[in-house]
Amino acid sequence: MGNTKKPPAGRNQRGGKAAPGRSLADAGRRRRLPWYVITLLFCLGFFGGGSIWNQWMDARTAELYPPQGVIIPDLPMDYGDGGEDAAPPSARPGAAGEEEGVPEAAEASIHVMVRGQRTRENQPSVLMLGGWGTVSPALDYQPLYRTLTDRARVIIVEKPGYGWSGRLFSERTLDNMVEDIIYALGGLEESGPFVVVAEGTAGLEAIRMAETHPSMVAGIVFINAPPPAVYAYRVSRPLDYLKAYTYPAPRVTGVFRAIAAFAPELLSGGRPEADVEAYAVMFCHNVMSAAMRAEARMLSRNARSCLADAAGLKVPAVSFIDRAGYEANPEISRVWSDFNRSAAAEVYFCEPEPRMPLQHAEIPAISRAILDMAG
Repeated sequence: MGNTKKPPAGRNQRGGKAAPGRSLADAGRRRRLPWYVITLLFCLGFFGGGSIWNQWMDARTAELYPPQGVIIPDLPMDYGDGGEDAAPPSARPGAAGEEEGVPEAAEASIHVMVRGQRTRENQPSVLMLGGWGTVSPALDYQPLYRTLTDRARVIIVEKPGYGWSGRLFSERTLDNMVEDIIYALGGLEESGPFVVVAEGTAGLEAIRMAETHPSMVAGIVFINAPPPAVYAYRVSRPLDYLKAYTYPAPRVTGVFRAIAAFAPELLSGGRPEADVEAYAVMFCHNVMSAAMRAEARMLSRNARSCLADAAGLKVPAVSFIDRAGYEANPEISRVWSDFNRSAAAEVYFCEPEPRMPLQHAEIPAISRAILDMAG
């Protein structure tokens, strides 16, 4: 016991040199990861897991909410000069997926929903077109078309990147988008005439359709659809188009999916309570899709190409306008007023509740205008 020797100063029990001034506590502290590395790893795990969850739910969208209409397959990616004469395909309800029989829309496809029947021979059908950014026109128009189906045949076309349609699309020129609509109608062997109901930017498509396919358009009901001149030289609501560049990130990383799971009403935009869950799911599936972003980039160019068509509009027109948006900018008011006057449009100014779409706030008046035009 008395012979135990202490190691010389500066050496440990095994004879190695001891690190000066280091205790075990110090060594433990130095082995911890810096806070910013921990934060980075947490974010990578959170958003990476959210992205995987979002992709898994995306693949199940058609299983959870099957297409409400028919899928028109083989949508052309380049119409060229002969797009109008392309042979229409046969319609088929919800194309079957190749894996595990999961129903899903083929990538180059377009979804069309048909409801109701004509009450007399040669009665024009009602063709509903959704505006830019409407994640599912079929769901968005649901409260409106339910008031029409006992007196008219209603057709809703969802362009590529919207609703249950595929994700592949041709260049988003105005002519190509109109040809998508014509192709879809051809798949149902529908040739018109139609009373076209156009919300928002779909007003441009309705005007071009009236110019290039006059026999198919019996009249147009504009729902808060500014004339081409508003879009041609300015963006009337810049925050809407800012979404094209900010929304994809929370969609891809699953942030919107988490909101849809716990508070779907935040994504439903004032839709009826019965449709909130379905609309929130379609919001996560489609919001700011590649097709929508391409449309946003082409908007001004498409509107400029439509100016002459708008000036020469020759079909009956009715325009429902949100008064607050109309009066917010005197220049927009003047341009809108000039268009309504040149088109001899019947105008209704509306005052919907905040966040409530005009097509939901004014259902009786819009339904009456559509049926009066359909005859």
